[in-house]
Amino acid sequence: MIEILENSNDLVLGLKVSGKLTAEDYESVLMPAIEERVKRDGKVRLVLEWGDHFEGWQSKAIIDDAKLCFAHWNHFERWALVGAPKWVGASAKLFDKVSKGKVKLFDAKEADAAFEWAQGKDCCCK
Repeated sequence: MIEILENSNDLVLGLKVSGKLTAEDYESVLMPAIEERVKRDGKVRLVLEWGDHFEGWQSKAIIDDAKLCFAHWNHFERWALVGAPKWVGASAKLFDKVSKGKVKLFDAKEADAAFEWAQGKDCCCK
C-alpha cells in the first residue's frame, strides 16, 4: 500500500509504503502524485517512509517502479528515505551519485528531519 502523508505540502510530497506494493498502488497513487508535481513544478521533492510491515513489491509493481524512476530521472530534486530497508538504501546511494537530485537516508524516527531536509533546510541534518 502507498498512502500520501498528511504532512505533504506544496514543496514536499510525503508517502508511506507498507505491505506488498502492487501495480495498482503505483498506477492509482504514486504515479499520479509524481506526475502532478512534475507538471506543476518541473521537479519533485519526496519523503518516502517505510512502514513496519513492508513486504516488498509484486512483479508488475517493480516494472512500474523502474518506469517511473527512468521517466523522471532528473525531476527528483530531493528524495528522503525514512526507515528504508538496507538494500533499498544501497540502491538510493547509487541513484544519488548518478542523478542530478540528492538522496538522503534517515532512520525511522527521523521523519521530521527528513521533511525539513527535503524542503531545503539542510541545517537540521548531520
